[in-house]
Amino acid sequence: MKEIVIVKAGGTNFASIEDAMDRLGCKVFYAHNEKDIINAAKVLIPGVGSINASAESIASLKDVVKNLKQPVLGICLGMQMLFEKSQENLEVGGFSVINEQIVHLPNDVTAPHTGWNKLIFQNKQSIFAEIPSGYVYFTHSYYAPFGEYTQSYCEYGNYKISAIIQKANFYGFQFHPERSGSYGLELLKQFIQKA
Repeated sequence: MKEIVIVKAGGTNFASIEDAMDRLGCKVFYAHNEKDIINAAKVLIPGVGSINASAESIASLKDVVKNLKQPVLGICLGMQMLFEKSQENLEVGGFSVINEQIVHLPNDVTAPHTGWNKLIFQNKQSIFAEIPSGYVYFTHSYYAPFGEYTQSYCEYGNYKISAIIQKANFYGFQFHPERSGSYGLELLKQFIQKA
């Protein structure tokens, strides 16, 4: 039977994701090699921390991740890894699923952006749009600007921060669903059931 697999591509926060999935009744497994990732039913790429800590994993897994056909969900740092580059370190390329750049929060807002913020759904066809707008927990200094792949955003100062992105079978949450109470769990559940 195919499984939901967590990819340890650097950073931390794996235990809390595993606990959240357990609360949803989903058993997850950690990928130990490329075959585990390729054969998974769904792939989760969580992460908290610096993209620098993920450089080696990104480099070794880039072709594998970019060519996946099953649903993939990047969470926080994991979402940022789906992009081509990040201003955090332009020499460390991401998985290049989306050929755009992650940027630092502007100087006129506090970085990191930490705390609760409301999701505003941009794409009414999104698998998440049938869930009413609610509040989720963010903690990040870099972000994906509002753009073509933005499914949901939050307002921070005068800026629109991409909160949920999607390109084909690749999804990303900039926030932490595992730290966003029952609302966050419902968003994870939608990914598991509908993606």
